[in-house]
Amino acid sequence: MPLDSNPTFSKGGGNFNTPTGLAYNNYLIEDSTFVDASASPLQYLSVLGTYPSNPNDIRTVLQQEEVRTTGSQNQWSLSYGANFSDKLFFGAGLGIASLRFQTEKTYRESDFNFVEDPSFNPLNNLILEEQIEINGSGINGTFGLIARPIDMVQLGFPYTTPTL
Repeated sequence: MPLDSNPTFSKGGGNFNTPTGLAYNNYLIEDSTFVDASASPLQYLSVLGTYPSNPNDIRTVLQQEEVRTTGSQNQWSLSYGANFSDKLFFGAGLGIASLRFQTEKTYRESDFNFVEDPSFNPLNNLILEEQIEINGSGINGTFGLIARPIDMVQLGFPYTTPTL
C-alpha cells in the first residue's frame, strides 16, 4: 500500500512522526511509480538517490550522524544469612535497582551534488534530532538454601525473583 493511502502515515496517523513518515511527508522518498509508472507502489526510493532507470545519474550527498549515549545501571543489595547446626544454611537478599539512560542523535544531510543536473537541489540541508531519556527503579529478591545431609554432599537451591 503506498504511504499516501496508508492512514498511519497521513497527518494524525500513528506513524506520522516516524522518520519514514517524516521523509515521505517532506518528499524525500517516493514510491517507485514516481520514476516508472509500471513499477510497484510498494517499493520506495529517495528522490535524492540514483534512479535505477538511469545509472549515469550519479548523485552524492554528505551524510553525518552524531550519537551521544550516557547511562548507568545500579543495584543496592541488603542480605541476611543463617546457619542451622552446620546442616542447613539459609540466605535472603533484597535488591533495589535503578536505571538511567540518555541518548541524543543528530543526523544531517547537506552538500547535494547531481552530476547530470548540478542546478537540481531539492533540499538545502536536513537535520533530524532525536532525544531519548529513560529512568526507572525496581526491587527484587533472592533466596537460597543449602542442605548438607552428610559432610561430603551439599545441595543448593537458589531463586531470584524478577525485578519489579
